[in-house]
Amino acid sequence: MSINKKLRFILLVALITLWLVPAAQSATPIYVRTGGDDTLCNGTVNVDYSPGVAPNCAVQTIQKGIDLVDSNGTVNVASGTYNVTAPIIVNTSVTITGDTTTPGNVIVNAPTSGSDRDCFQVRANDVTIQGFTLNNALSQISGDGYQNAGIMVGNDAANTLMASPGEINVNGGNFSYNVLDNNGFGIYVYRSRRIVISHNEAKNSSTSGSGSPGNGIHLSKSPPATYVMTGNTIEYNSVHDNGRHGIYLAGVSGTKIYGNSVNSNNDYNVYIDSYVYGILFAGNTIGASTSTYGLIIEDGLEGGTGAYPKNMVVNYNSFANSNGAVGVKHYYGTLNIKYNWWGDSAGPNVRTNGTWDGPGSSGRLHIWPGMSANYTSWLTSFSPDLVISKIYAPSRTARGAPINIKDITWNKGADNTSTFKTKFYLSEDTTLDGGDVSLLGEREPSISELAGGTKSTGTTPVTIPSGTTSGAYFIIGKADADNDVNESNENNNTKYRMITIGPDLQISSLIAPASASPGTNISITDTTRNNGAAEAILSTTKFYLSIDKPLDSDDTLLVSRSIPVLGVWGSNTGTSTITIPSDTPPNMWYYIIGKADADSNITEYNENNNVRIKAIWIAQ
Repeated sequence: MSINKKLRFILLVALITLWLVPAAQSATPIYVRTGGDDTLCNGTVNVDYSPGVAPNCAVQTIQKGIDLVDSNGTVNVASGTYNVTAPIIVNTSVTITGDTTTPGNVIVNAPTSGSDRDCFQVRANDVTIQGFTLNNALSQISGDGYQNAGIMVGNDAANTLMASPGEINVNGGNFSYNVLDNNGFGIYVYRSRRIVISHNEAKNSSTSGSGSPGNGIHLSKSPPATYVMTGNTIEYNSVHDNGRHGIYLAGVSGTKIYGNSVNSNNDYNVYIDSYVYGILFAGNTIGASTSTYGLIIEDGLEGGTGAYPKNMVVNYNSFANSNGAVGVKHYYGTLNIKYNWWGDSAGPNVRTNGTWDGPGSSGRLHIWPGMSANYTSWLTSFSPDLVISKIYAPSRTARGAPINIKDITWNKGADNTSTFKTKFYLSEDTTLDGGDVSLLGEREPSISELAGGTKSTGTTPVTIPSGTTSGAYFIIGKADADNDVNESNENNNTKYRMITIGPDLQISSLIAPASASPGTNISITDTTRNNGAAEAILSTTKFYLSIDKPLDSDDTLLVSRSIPVLGVWGSNTGTSTITIPSDTPPNMWYYIIGKADADSNITEYNENNNVRIKAIWIAQ
């Protein structure tokens, strides 16, 4: 076969292959409505069933919607009450959405018979469930092994998903904007990682039945000694009036718990149990529990120091209204429990006895004998306190140029914030005032709320005004720029970074002979460079002979060299011939001084770095 025929054959095969491979398509959303039909509708259109629209209408049950949806697709559930006869099984990566603004519009009532009564059982990675009210997933029979929850993640009846000790059942998931009411557990996460539990209300969990139910949010594994449950987040939840604990952790590592309001639970508001490692506990408001501590840290298994919680940071929380506040019964090392609000500017009321407390005074810190906690610094107010801890921006730029400004905004107070904005300004000094120029741009991500002790990292694209003259400026960032948040300190919201705008000409290199004689010609070579961030127009580099280093009007002009337009980081190298004046006194050191933009035709951001000097011996 000739080369041309081979090429045509290869091209034909490639075209056929492209034709046979289907183009990637986004998953078609599936719609669920109480007026839908699981048999006659395909779920592709958000309308009730009627003979005139079938099959392009909504299905009737959430389970059917999940069964029909493509992987990574969306199931949209319309307002209504959905009474399920068996747990809704989620065994594919999917987003299931009700009404995230008003979860009470989409109600799921758990099964009313049998032992297995979860509303949702999540058995797949990267599932999102949001915008539901989930009710009545109660554990009915004591000792039957069924732990029922509004949302059960990584577990089903009697722990049958449990495999080897180091194995994970579910890797990734988001459960947000739900109301979990009157369940055995609100949300139960078992042997899973990268789970986000956010903006839920978990309340009225019941203690009846098997598996020690009654917790609002429960994360655990069995056996707990291996730290496979890592990377989980519990944020901005309201957890209250549960029959046992508000939030419970055992066998969990690398978990963030922040921005939650936890109060009025029958036992501990927050229980940090055995084999818990590397927990950030920040910005939470811990109210009064019905009977005992707001936060307890202990080894409930009594497994010795190897089972003790360790490597925890408990900062920027409010324990002002918590009965007994914090109990540290078992902890390995020294607990970092600084920068919290205890309800009094004098700090916590510390007890060091070994006796359990019942309901006690607010702001109490109970450290058992043999345990250690660093509480020596505390907040003197409950209010938020916003600062910008870092600003990242280019060190130089041009007028009219777009730039990205990155910031880290930090809430150093205990209370959560409302929505606020971090904004940026261009200033000639480091003080923000009415004469500074607002740099318009929308920060991504915006900040809708920020828990105490937590940070938000964002990027704001802005444009330097085209009329800005060259020079040194400051970018000033201000957290809560519109004063939307009532802070404990309103005078620490700004941070600045220097930025230079415009071109900057320098002589980066100057080569000349070491010596010469009066009346002789020598060659000098220079490189004139634009080290700025904007184009430099035509300019002139000049050279002078001087008896000292400062360039002044007494120095002798030797030669001039025209410099073309130089772009950013552009340079021009040239060689000039100069004549040493014949009347120059010999046997002395002199200086050849080169100056870029010697006629000051260009406005530079730095006018003080244009000169370069080379010493030369003028002999007889």
